[in-house]
Amino acid sequence: MHWSNKLRGFARASPALSTMCWLMFAQETTLLSPTPFSFLFWTLLMAFYGVHFKNYRSHLSAQSEASLARKHFRFPRTSKEVRVLSYNIFLRPPFVKNNFDDLKNERLDAFFDEIHNFDIVILQECFQLANSRPQRLIQHAKKAGFAFHAMSAEPALLSVQFIDAGLLILSRYPIVEHDAFIYTAGNQIDAYAAKQIIHALIQLNDEHFVHVFTTHMQASYYDSSPEHNLRNDKARLHQVKEMALFVRRKCFDSPHPILIAGDLNIEAVGNGQESAEYQYLMHTLNTLATTSLHGPAIDILKQDYNGQHPTTYADVDPVDPCRPRETVLTHTADHCRQLCIDYMLFMEPHVNNGVRRKSGSTKVLEFFVAGKPFSQISDHYALSTTLLVTPDEPTARLT
Repeated sequence: MHWSNKLRGFARASPALSTMCWLMFAQETTLLSPTPFSFLFWTLLMAFYGVHFKNYRSHLSAQSEASLARKHFRFPRTSKEVRVLSYNIFLRPPFVKNNFDDLKNERLDAFFDEIHNFDIVILQECFQLANSRPQRLIQHAKKAGFAFHAMSAEPALLSVQFIDAGLLILSRYPIVEHDAFIYTAGNQIDAYAAKQIIHALIQLNDEHFVHVFTTHMQASYYDSSPEHNLRNDKARLHQVKEMALFVRRKCFDSPHPILIAGDLNIEAVGNGQESAEYQYLMHTLNTLATTSLHGPAIDILKQDYNGQHPTTYADVDPVDPCRPRETVLTHTADHCRQLCIDYMLFMEPHVNNGVRRKSGSTKVLEFFVAGKPFSQISDHYALSTTLLVTPDEPTARLT
């Protein structure tokens, strides 16, 4: 391996080490010479590290605030329902749009009116790159009682992945642990994003917890060539396997229930029946992710819709099925495709530890709006479910 490649590998360890590696690399090149190219290089590099340092300071500040919030948090002592929302909110980086305008600020303001109805909010496509909207959302959520949050891990330094994963978990209840795993496979534009799965262990009262995972997987594009989509499909299948192994690693000896929610970009239905990829998803979770303490993964959206897979993206007009229901945000190539690609998957412990899912509570929420230049808050529909927490059940130790 060439010495410069070794340096790039070491540079992932820390910004300080990365800077030393760049300086060593510069000594072997013309980057220390006073040329227009070297000036541009160092300007961009300083800007890059400035963004990382700012994000790092924000991360430390958030950790400090969360620690203080946990210290003063008081759990209710009665039985309660915990309302969970999962939503691809479609807040991509600035200047990225499908049609004439994604109306990101207006749609975010509309979402503020909905957040109060939930206790745990799980978001995808809430990108941080050159974007203040995630911080606006976090600050608004804090005022609404969501004192805790977990974000996706930043892309590794010196990698081709310069876009974050856009994942965010907001919670009214303490997040006592969180972690992330960046997938190793990616293709087309997704290869430049640090696609990953994030985990949050959320404490619902003095004794009971729930594992929450979210992810946004590799997409296949309707307007891409078959060759490209074949590589997209393979990358996504690899991500499914890595997701399952990460879930098992985080929950192997933990007796708490598991909720996996997100935009998996897996079409549940193909040619009038469950797709082979959907079957692979469920099989992989039930062979690689399951532990001796948990039952199989259950598609609770399918279960609560009587075995059907409702549309979560690119719906049709209920009166005229040849017309798309939403046209401002949805890519024209996807109109009328009626895909079910958003999921809520639940793994219950074999021993009831006081946290269970409320039967029949999982629903598709369209979040339609009136009187705006857009008809719904995102190009996707949201999913919601309810957990029942009963403090007088047998206790479960935090592990």
